Amino acid sequence: MTYISIIIAIFAAKKERNMSYSLSQYNCIKIGVDSVAICNTFSGGLAVLDKDEYYKFRNIQNYSALDNDIKEWHKQGFIVEDGKDELSIVNYCRFRDTFLMNRPIYRILTTSTCNAQCFYCYEQGRPIQTMSKETALDTADFIISNTEEKEKVTLNWFGGEPLLNPDVITLIMQKLISELGSDRIDSSMITNASLFSKELISKAKETWNLNNIQITLDGMAEIHNKRKSYVNNCFTFGKTIETIRLLLSEGFRVSLRLNYDKDNFNDIVNLIYFIHETFGNQENLICYAYPLFNTTSNKEDSYVYCDDIPVYMPRIISALAKCGYYNPNMILQRRTHACFATDPYSYVINSDGVLYKCTMDKMELSRSVGNVKDGIIMNSVLMEWTTPILPEQCLNCVMLPICQGGCRASRILNLDESLDRKSVV
Repeated sequence: MTYISIIIAIFAAKKERNMSYSLSQYNCIKIGVDSVAICNTFSGGLAVLDKDEYYKFRNIQNYSALDNDIKEWHKQGFIVEDGKDELSIVNYCRFRDTFLMNRPIYRILTTSTCNAQCFYCYEQGRPIQTMSKETALDTADFIISNTEEKEKVTLNWFGGEPLLNPDVITLIMQKLISELGSDRIDSSMITNASLFSKELISKAKETWNLNNIQITLDGMAEIHNKRKSYVNNCFTFGKTIETIRLLLSEGFRVSLRLNYDKDNFNDIVNLIYFIHETFGNQENLICYAYPLFNTTSNKEDSYVYCDDIPVYMPRIISALAKCGYYNPNMILQRRTHACFATDPYSYVINSDGVLYKCTMDKMELSRSVGNVKDGIIMNSVLMEWTTPILPEQCLNCVMLPICQGGCRASRILNLDESLDRKSVV
């Protein structure tokens, strides 16, 4: 070590020794009988402290910055340097990324019809529409005209059940690939997977450029079949599992989203272990559980709220972790946007070619932000979805870094007035 390096090290140690810390404003603390659990929504840090450690944690000003526990807690983000303004950092990132030119995302509804009748579906009661070939070609032209040179785009096929109208997917993809090239298009789909045949799987691979498929499961066989309530009961849990097996064997990345509420929670925990026994751990398989969203089509007593986290989340995390599926970033990853709808460069393309910001919107012309023929309209509806300005209650919330204001639809559309009283997980 050189003389200059020694001098630098001495000054660094002196600075560290004199460092003064305070508790992060984004610590979530759960006090148990013999231990205290802490997670930090800003850093993603997780820890369990015993009573003595927690006393030390609450009185960090009485301990040296060189103490090993203090060093570790600082590393985890539970304590921060005095004067560090975490809220300003979270706000800065949200404003910065709102106005950056992000990669455009288009969620395309091929149809509003569906062969399942999930009781929690927020699209119930909407007019039945199926995208025509003419609208499909207009959709492709709209995407091409709004894509900068060398820019990549992301497509997400949605419905209803998108596979009820596969021909328009083929039309759109053929035109986009001919104009932009396949390497500039990422294509994914949200589906119940019931209509995938070997022919469609080949088309998805060779023509649709499909690389990720999200499939929702609602429990083990009996519960899943009951909740999906397929038309004519012609599709079953067993067929869905076989389809998942086939998709994985063909190299598709498959994301299994397990929807749970208080009524089917135990079944979902069992389903996690079943999935592991059936498929094991594969690089292209993702499995996660998510509480049903709080909509008017769901039963109020089955909602899972933030207050219920200590009851439900530990068992979910434990099951996912034991099976090798747990990814903490899916829960504690700091965000710069709340969701797809708050990104100024992302749009929903409805089956009739009208543009919206969120699939949960009412799909009424008064709520539209343009159409594929005439382009995007910079109106007040677009502004309310994409503004980075949040209510005061959000800015004072410990969940802000991983939430960034939460579901914008809940606030804009007044989906549930109880959100002011209890927040959905």
